[in-house]
Amino acid sequence: NWTFLVGLIAESEVEIRHTGRASLIPTAVRSAGNGLSTSTVSGFQGLSVTQNSSRKEDAWRFIRYLASPDFQRQHLDEMSVWREVWQEPGTLVRDPHIDLKRRQILGVHNRPIHPRYREISIRVQHYLSEALLKRMSPGEALEAAQAEIDGMPR
Repeated sequence: NWTFLVGLIAESEVEIRHTGRASLIPTAVRSAGNGLSTSTVSGFQGLSVTQNSSRKEDAWRFIRYLASPDFQRQHLDEMSVWREVWQEPGTLVRDPHIDLKRRQILGVHNRPIHPRYREISIRVQHYLSEALLKRMSPGEALEAAQAEIDGMPR
């Protein structure tokens, strides 16, 4: 979640031990399976008009406006879906992390579909936090998360 992380870094009171500052780096993998050195899961959210909307045409016009390069270029706190916006000189000035985001997005995968995705995600997040806070080793955290997931009713 780039919006959250960039905000956290900008406003952070978290102690940064080594450099005295924080920055973002791409998520590294040994092999993303596509020749890339990074991989991530898409967090993009779609816009839609519900079937029973009483003002469908207005809703579609609003979606076209929100999805337009002009609107997205003005709101770089979110990652634009337009490559043309990523490559504009003004984008780099207003979003110093755009090059990192562009590299990371090359290795994006769609979010897994699983009927219990939210429950599994909560458990994984909990144990990753435990490992990051050094309350558990990374191996212990992953084993505990796997055990809980395996024990979930199907």
